[in-house]
Amino acid sequence: TTDGLYVLTTNPSQVVLLNAAGTNIKATASVPMTDAVGIAVGDGRVWVWSQNPRVLYVYDATTLQRLGWYTTSGQIFAVTVVDGELYLTTDGGGLLRASAAQLPSGPLTTTKVAGIDGFTYGLAADPARHRVLVGVTPAGSPPANGFTGARVVAVDTRTGKVVAQSPQ
Repeated sequence: TTDGLYVLTTNPSQVVLLNAAGTNIKATASVPMTDAVGIAVGDGRVWVWSQNPRVLYVYDATTLQRLGWYTTSGQIFAVTVVDGELYLTTDGGGLLRASAAQLPSGPLTTTKVAGIDGFTYGLAADPARHRVLVGVTPAGSPPANGFTGARVVAVDTRTGKVVAQSPQ
């Protein structure tokens, strides 16, 4: 981002904000989990998640002050933020959507995006076109032998509706 480069480290788990050149540390924050697996940045916040426990921490993007934490009903695979909305893929399938401004801490209140069934994996933000892209397999769980029949689905972040998808 224009604020700099965000890095998630392990042992110890922490978020590090470097200057845009990547040469100086601007801020650091401890992450209270040993298995942090992902980081997403958007709307002035940094999101860090773990698959077990099923927790999502949120930090201020400039200071890295922890603002809150959320629990989810499933393992979190991917997170992205576009247009004030937080999008998650979990082991429950489908694509989940929540307000990125949601505070205080506790269970994350989400809605499932209609029209996306099956195992979801990987997310990409496309803020210029107000879209989020998600990979979807036709089955309710990841296939054992690769992602046969997988497709990419585009969701309009202003409406929450599927607007395009690749052929299977």
